[in-house]
Amino acid sequence: MGHPAENPTSFPTALLIDNHAEPGEGAIEVVINPATGAALCNVPEASPEQVSRAVAAAERAFASWSQTTPGERSGLLLALASAIENHAETFARLESLNCGKPYDRALNDEIPAIVDCFRYFAGAARCMSGTAAGEYLAGHTSMIRRDPVGVVGSIAPWNYPMLMAANRDERADRAWDPPAAWWPDYPGVIGGRDRSAGGSWMAMGPGGVVAAALNRPGSLGPAPGKRSRGELPLMAARAVNAMTAAEIFSRLDAGAWRPF
Repeated sequence: MGHPAENPTSFPTALLIDNHAEPGEGAIEVVINPATGAALCNVPEASPEQVSRAVAAAERAFASWSQTTPGERSGLLLALASAIENHAETFARLESLNCGKPYDRALNDEIPAIVDCFRYFAGAARCMSGTAAGEYLAGHTSMIRRDPVGVVGSIAPWNYPMLMAANRDERADRAWDPPAAWWPDYPGVIGGRDRSAGGSWMAMGPGGVVAAALNRPGSLGPAPGKRSRGELPLMAARAVNAMTAAEIFSRLDAGAWRPF
């Protein structure tokens, strides 16, 4: 398979919460190398209290982060891209061991794509387009303004965890209705409706919470005996804030939902 013989000297497993690294206080998750079946490390998961603190810290940081200029955000993304590029071999070894993929492919295909994603979005942050301001109604000037919406929580079950953190796309091969308040059971929640499953992959609620589901092709809709994950963004979006949405998810029965 072309996996590196040597393991990284250590596997960082701490959680970054409010700009501080701390060990998880939840159950132990054993990380297995899919290529060999050997255990790589034991990762303590976050406790519900740690999840709540992480969401609260992100919401506090949003107040200042949302006011940064495009140039500042671009500079930080470029610095992140360079840091990944400078440590490409270490990241490639981790990806190879964690995902059971050939080291050469991780180093020469995946890492360059990750770096390119961050550099692309660094440039895009400074070149946002929009309809010019104009007088579309007599006596009034209209314009489009783009503002950050709020904190985003992402769960990415994928064979490319780093790449999915850098970029993501959704399949366009399903029939969708345009964003609107389609769901009487979720008043005030707006999103594009999946015609086959009835849910949505992204929705926004009246409290400003935006929620999304990451999916593999053909995995979003219903399955026998399981609920569609398209319901999850609706459930989260109707929460009053991101912390409440996290608490709602922590009480769900994972076995009731279609697996990724």
